[in-house]
Amino acid sequence: MSEVVNPGLLGEERSFKREVEGPIVRGRQPGARKKDVEIGVARGEALGKLTGMFVLRRAAEILTSYLPPKCMRSPA
Repeated sequence: MSEVVNPGLLGEERSFKREVEGPIVRGRQPGARKKDVEIGVARGEALGKLTGMFVLRRAAEILTSYLPPKCMRSPA
C-alpha cells in the first residue's frame, strides 16, 4: 500500500526487507533475544511514524455511525 501511495518512500524492496521487515519479524519471534526485540520495536516505531504521515486509521467506534449494522449469516 505504501508503495502505491508514495512510490520509493520505503526504498528498494530488498533493503526494506533486510533493514526493517526482518528485524521486526525476528523481534516478535518466541524466544527472541532482548537485543532483537529492542531493534524490532525501534524499527517498527520508525516505520509507524513514517507511514503515519499518510495512512489514516480509524477505530471501530468512530466508524460504526457511518456503516450499516453487521448481519450475521447462518452457516450453510
